[in-house]
Parts: sequence; C-alpha cells; structure tokens
Amino acid sequence: MLSAAYGVHGILVLPPLTTACEGDKVTLKCLYLKSEDEDVSWYWYCLATKTGAYLSNRGILLEGLDVTKYGLTDNGTRSLLDIHNVTSEDAGNFTCKTADDNIHSTALLIVGKSLFLFSDCTCGELLQNRRKA
Repeated sequence: MLSAAYGVHGILVLPPLTTACEGDKVTLKCLYLKSEDEDVSWYWYCLATKTGAYLSNRGILLEGLDVTKYGLTDNGTRSLLDIHNVTSEDAGNFTCKTADDNIHSTALLIVGKSLFLFSDCTCGELLQNRRKA
C-alpha cells in the first residue's frame, strides 16, 4: 500500500509496460495524490548501460536536457513525460518518485527497430500486440 503521513500519498505510472518502434513518440503518465506542496520527479534507468539519470526535478525538466527529445507537463496530480523520436537507447525503466524516494512507481519501455528497415525486427509483432490490446 502506498501511503505517507504527509506529502505524496500514492503514485501510479501508466502504462506499466510500453512497447514502441524507433521514431515513435511515447507518453508516460504519473498519477499521484498529495496533501501538501510536494511534486514528483522522473528518473530513467538504461537497461543496456546499467546507468541512470534524473530527467526532471519537482515537475521541471532538468537543465541541459534536449527539449526536442523530452517534454513534461505537470498539473499537481498528473505528470506527463513525452519522449519524442524514441531509439533503442531510450529503452529502460522510467520511475516517477517523491523527493525522498519513499514512494515511487516504475514503467518499462521496450523499443524495437522499424520493420521496414530491418528484417530481424520485432516491431511488427509489437504493433500487432498493441492493436489487440
């Protein structure tokens, strides 16, 4: 159960699993309940390199991030992280969390290559699975 005595009381990132083709735009939603003025941050962990980095802090994209690649909208109960023109390097875990790291929720992004450019691509299967859902 996600709860706290103050600040953010619960976080949910949707969808928990996202599949995309290279070049797609992906939007991850972080829904949170709060009773005081505490915002959430986005953290990305790259599965390929096993390294991570903060993308936002308290509802604001970090300085130095490519604004043509990332977009952020936060209205106090919902934080939307847009990732434009995704590549395989973007694949990984995206975590929405409180400043003290006590409450968090994570989504996994899987990225495939374009079916038209690579014969060994799984992106066609990803698209079929998206249409079935």
